[in-house]
Amino acid sequence: MNTTALVKPEKNILSSLAERYPAFQTTMPLALGVGKQLLELSEELGTSRKQIRLCVARWTQRPSYLHALAKAGAQRHDLNGNPIERVSEEHRSIAKTQLDELKKIAKAAKKKADGAQTKPVEVTSAPEPQPSPPKIITVRKPTPSTINPVITGSGVSRPVLTLKSKRSS
Repeated sequence: MNTTALVKPEKNILSSLAERYPAFQTTMPLALGVGKQLLELSEELGTSRKQIRLCVARWTQRPSYLHALAKAGAQRHDLNGNPIERVSEEHRSIAKTQLDELKKIAKAAKKKADGAQTKPVEVTSAPEPQPSPPKIITVRKPTPSTINPVITGSGVSRPVLTLKSKRSS
């Protein structure tokens, strides 16, 4: 019995029902009126009528219960697990409709979850590097003390720039 989604009081009640009644030990369609029988036994089970109604509703809405109800030739069972009557075509049809709705909900949830995980990522190339601005070089005009006149063979002098060393010799 899969009751992991149930809150603790409901889980305890369903465990108690499974211990007492074979119809709750495996998933089998319950006979019409079993819910009323259980309501009459609420004091004996040590729980409220409201909790009994809630547990029976949860039990009969489980997908495994709906599958059992929708099977062709399915039988309804009393609390002791004895077959009582066949499931009507109307109830089989309702169970099939409910299963289809559950499948649609599950499919939509899966599609939504898959869409969130595989969201397309826009791939962009790295921005092109911008050309660096031109470097500005400051050139100082030579002063007369740094220019040494050189006389060449033609008699024309050209200035020569000499650099002073920081070391003094």
